[in-house]
Amino acid sequence: MTHSINVFNELQLFYQKRIQGYSTTKLHHFQVGKGLNKTIEEAIAKAAAAGDWVLIENLQLADEWVDELELIIAKLPEEISSQKFRLFLSSVQMDNCPHMILKQSVKVAL
Repeated sequence: MTHSINVFNELQLFYQKRIQGYSTTKLHHFQVGKGLNKTIEEAIAKAAAAGDWVLIENLQLADEWVDELELIIAKLPEEISSQKFRLFLSSVQMDNCPHMILKQSVKVAL
């Protein structure tokens, strides 16, 4: 990802064209920051149940939290109640991105 791309704006445009108005799916946006870990974890769980989308930006700024995020993702039920649920993660290149997250993700370079 280049620093000149605003991932939230790009995803929001896609969401508005494809989802908004046709579905009850909501887009939740978080930028990694101190003290947001529990809030993001709760948002992921609720979004998975409701079929919402979650964008977590700047994952590279949360080195200490990335392993916890891997566990949060692993705890998601294999059969998520809503097939509409999406979890989007944005980051510049990371040396310590957990293997499971990389393996189970669709990667897009902007």
